[in-house]
Amino acid sequence: MLQILRSSVGGWVAKIFIGLLVLSFAVWGVSSAFINGTADSVIQVGDTKVSLLDYRLTYDQRLNAMSRQLGIRLSREQARAFGVEQTVMSQLTSGAVLDENARKMGLGLSEDELAKLIGDDPAFRDASGQFSRSQLSFALQRIGMREEDYIRNRGNVSIRSQIVEGTASGVEAPEVFMEAYSVFLREKRQFDYVTIDKDSIGATPVPTDSDISAYYAENKEDYVAPEYRALNVLKLEAADIADEDAIDEKAVTDEYESRKDRFIDAEQRKLQQLVLSDPAKAKTISERLEAGELFETILSEEGKTEADVELGVFKKVDLPDVAIADAAFALELNKPSGVVTGIFGPVILRVTEITPEQTTPFEEVKDQLRKELSLKKASNELFDIHDNVEDERAAGDSLTEAAKKLGLDMQFVEMIDRTGRLPDGSVFSDLPASAKMLEEAFKIDIGVEADPISLSANGFAWFDVAKVISERQKPLDEVREEVKTAWIAKTISDKITETAKTIRDRIAAGEEIGAVAIAVLPAKADGTAIEAKESAELLRSDESDDLATEAVQAGFGVASGKAVASASGSDRFVVMVVKKVIAPESTNVDINAATQINAGISDDLLNQVINDFQQGVTISVNQQAIETALTISR
Repeated sequence: MLQILRSSVGGWVAKIFIGLLVLSFAVWGVSSAFINGTADSVIQVGDTKVSLLDYRLTYDQRLNAMSRQLGIRLSREQARAFGVEQTVMSQLTSGAVLDENARKMGLGLSEDELAKLIGDDPAFRDASGQFSRSQLSFALQRIGMREEDYIRNRGNVSIRSQIVEGTASGVEAPEVFMEAYSVFLREKRQFDYVTIDKDSIGATPVPTDSDISAYYAENKEDYVAPEYRALNVLKLEAADIADEDAIDEKAVTDEYESRKDRFIDAEQRKLQQLVLSDPAKAKTISERLEAGELFETILSEEGKTEADVELGVFKKVDLPDVAIADAAFALELNKPSGVVTGIFGPVILRVTEITPEQTTPFEEVKDQLRKELSLKKASNELFDIHDNVEDERAAGDSLTEAAKKLGLDMQFVEMIDRTGRLPDGSVFSDLPASAKMLEEAFKIDIGVEADPISLSANGFAWFDVAKVISERQKPLDEVREEVKTAWIAKTISDKITETAKTIRDRIAAGEEIGAVAIAVLPAKADGTAIEAKESAELLRSDESDDLATEAVQAGFGVASGKAVASASGSDRFVVMVVKKVIAPESTNVDINAATQINAGISDDLLNQVINDFQQGVTISVNQQAIETALTISR
């Protein structure tokens, strides 16, 4: 039954919603602390709860699948970057919404049907292909799930699939839609066209004084100087007070000896890995290699090249599979291994390169160690200096006076706006905690004492406002050249657009594009007239040197023989006449495209059902339980 449901619902969303939470048993397992340690649920939708175990199993299932795809074991940080946590949360929430509404609708499953579903699962069959109760117990034990929890889970998912089946199964787009879609994708067009840019409108326009004055008056808001502030800034981080000269040679030598392991670069090996899904075949190949056959011969028989089986260069600790790591680092150079049972199945390994362990000598790292020791010492002194600065300010000294007494360097920022820009428009990049400091600096007045701002690595930054330069309207004389440049750019742009529309309108009135181009556009530098060009036969998604995609798409919006004007890149217009419409030879939609369309419709329908269901329930998420689920050892 479940297999039929899976095959009948093709959309990715549907597959996610009906997918069993424990379908893929994680080889790493899950701690029994999930069952015995806490009863908190991760997600609750109405009366339906998602347990920590369900969350962790789904998370591991997704993580394992992505790890297999990438060929490495992903860390939690890497998994988060790939969106694993977000995907799992969405999947489980949607499933819980379906479960809650299935409960409300009174949907059910007979015990006989549930037993049949479990008995048909290939994960619980023995070597003879029959259902094995011991195989079921073993599989559930590996993931730390009780049998009753699995049976409940399996039943819930099967009931959930009834909603999916009724909503999204067998959905197909109408044939007329498919034919129209095929025409939309495959239709080609050919255009006669002319381009209009700044070279097409004659000499560069020169504004008069009245033009500049009028443009300035119409766009005065573009010429307002923002409010600026002058700031006294005191930054205190370890690097600001570190003194390498205060660290003696013995301290550096002792540090090197105490941390010598850090300067040992472990042995590295370049590995090849031939993955073989059939253990019997893997054993046969291993025996052939042991008898003297070449590894390259085996690769050729398997239809692979050496590049196909390259795993990369690794230190032993960097290999996520312990069995692979132990075997690889016990091999002789270029000698294939026997069969190694890794977490993804049987493999045969070969080491093609070995880089021996190396120790970096003291002389090469002593300067680095001295710097690190000075920074460590400075970090220990940071809070004392912080307290000294605050004591001086509490006694009535200004920030500048306090810094001078304590021998600390101040930074003076003469003029900066609230976005961090200087009067010349450049961004001032040397302000510590820039966003936070500017936010606070533009809230207070001169003489107001601001609290210090915490920086990363136990650092601090103080500031005070030394001067306020209010926002002002820049007079025309100050920005005349800017206004002139802006007027010229706008005038050219307007002229290009106007010329393109003139050509388009004359063509629409019955004139021929080539004749209009000669009449309207100035001759080229060599005195020859502008001529209309002919494009290639283009799909609506195509582009060319002259015709940007936006222009081509505009050309598909008018009938044959009609003209259209469209922007085609920066400060360039194109006027096109549809010369030819080339209908596709076939309106049949590719089977893969049809499958994607139908799956998309199924997904849309199911998403709408989920969204509608969500309106009637309360969804709560326990972030602390999620953290517990992800941090309990597996």
